[in-house]
Amino acid sequence: AAYLRPGEITGSTHNLCLQNVSMKDGCIVIKFSSFKHSVGHPFTLKVRPTGMSTCPVKLLARFLDIRRGGVGPLFSKLNGLPVSYTEYAAVFRKVIAALGLQGKYSPHSMRIGAATYAAAAGYTDAQIRAFGRWKSSAFKSYLRFPIVQV
Repeated sequence: AAYLRPGEITGSTHNLCLQNVSMKDGCIVIKFSSFKHSVGHPFTLKVRPTGMSTCPVKLLARFLDIRRGGVGPLFSKLNGLPVSYTEYAAVFRKVIAALGLQGKYSPHSMRIGAATYAAAAGYTDAQIRAFGRWKSSAFKSYLRFPIVQV
């Protein structure tokens, strides 16, 4: 729902921090102070509830209740250190296997899925570029059709 790059989830210079994510008016508000191609231009993304059982707003609200306040990476290990890309990729592969999905998937597949979903939902190219923080129309190479519901 937030078109996150793996580096925004894992320990990197663009890692999302807990203090940059909040809930406001029933939505998730993410303030990206740094992201690939940001060049000092922050971006704020608002994620609205979907009403589905897998609603990202509802799930993140539950996560934030468990995670509690403080500072540091949004997704961290118990010792407070950020989740590494290797750890994230290992869990991602386990989820793909548990779902029984066939094909070539990587952690970056989440951005491919977000772009594909947005295009199928009728979002404009400009909206998709903004949501995904793409500087160009490179996202078009990510689009995969037909969409398969999981």
